Amino acid sequence: MDILYVLGRHSKWENNELRLSLRSIEKFGKNVGRVFLVGHDPMFLSEYVTYIPHKDKYNKVCKQKNILDAICYAVEHSDIGEEFLLSSDDHIYLKETDFDNYPFFCKGMLPTDSKHKLYRKTLCDTRNILIKNGLPFYNFSQHGNTHLFRRAIDIAKNLIEMASNTRFGCEPTCILLNAFYAQNAFDITKRSDLKISNDEDLNSMLAKTKDREVVSFNDYIHDSIKDYLFNLFPLKSKYEI
Repeated sequence: MDILYVLGRHSKWENNELRLSLRSIEKFGKNVGRVFLVGHDPMFLSEYVTYIPHKDKYNKVCKQKNILDAICYAVEHSDIGEEFLLSSDDHIYLKETDFDNYPFFCKGMLPTDSKHKLYRKTLCDTRNILIKNGLPFYNFSQHGNTHLFRRAIDIAKNLIEMASNTRFGCEPTCILLNAFYAQNAFDITKRSDLKISNDEDLNSMLAKTKDREVVSFNDYIHDSIKDYLFNLFPLKSKYEI
């Protein structure tokens, strides 16, 4: 299974999240195909990563617009597989994971209440666009790898245009997967999402990830977690120079 990373310019940890993510898929990933990265160049990628240069089209607050645009650009300008996994730089695997049989995780339906938060606003806008087009509105947004399909870009072409015309954008995986699901239904595994907050330490992380294969973090990582991760992945992966 090919993996696509979308990387912006705003790492608070000098892209060490990406280093550790790459090391984790090398150590724990089964059936990992080619690795692609679109967006900002972290300047340490080896020949085992296909780098696709791409600059953000929108400003920083339109993060979801930039991610969706980057995904579409990567599909258009590479030979990534028909089905692939989308990853963020802070998705770090903690146990063996078979990417060929990775579930389609979903945390229910997209919300109706933005609660005055920017990201929730993008989720609500996503729901509204999907409903207006007679499509399902599952919330596939997860802090872990998410399946995507090349054909989903074509299927969702009008939705992508509508998303680009919203103020802050729409959640990319929800736009693409719901459009694809309407024509090609797949099995969905319901699971709550998990992301480690800035004030949580190693003990908290280990407790919360006891039954999880992957962990994700907010912008800042507690020093005890940093030490743990670098002890778990001390050596460079083949994806680093």
